[in-house]
Amino acid sequence: FEFLTIAIGFLMGIFIGLIVAALTETLDIISIAANKLKIANWIYLIIIVVLAGKVFGSLVSFLIPGFP
Repeated sequence: FEFLTIAIGFLMGIFIGLIVAALTETLDIISIAANKLKIANWIYLIIIVVLAGKVFGSLVSFLIPGFP
């Protein structure tokens, strides 16, 4: 049982690490694009809209049965 707990903890750590890395890449791309496109004043709104879209998509996925 101890070995199983260690293995599950290790896999969960890898999963969380991958999510954090993906979010970091997303935020890096947003800041670089904001500087290149001269939309630095709107960066907060862009981040809020992206986060709201991800939350909405997650809620739809979890709350509607059979939704992919």
